[in-house]
Amino acid sequence: MPLPDQAQPRTIAGPFAIVLPSSGFVISDWQGINQIGPDYETDVKVGVNAGIDMVMVPDQYANFERALTAQRARRSSPHGAA
Repeated sequence: MPLPDQAQPRTIAGPFAIVLPSSGFVISDWQGINQIGPDYETDVKVGVNAGIDMVMVPDQYANFERALTAQRARRSSPHGAA
């Protein structure tokens, strides 16, 4: 199964790097990170590493924060919050 756009760095950063003079700010689709992989922690890792700057997870913000913090502690998501 192909990865959704929010999981692919070339889809996220590629067009912006060519068209926009600045680095830009990427916001996920509404709960789009949930569509990436088999489990939530993988979703967070892949989405953040693909270049998503802000994730819209209104009902799962505590789970997202926990998953991102765990990824950062393992250094799996170098761009995540410290």
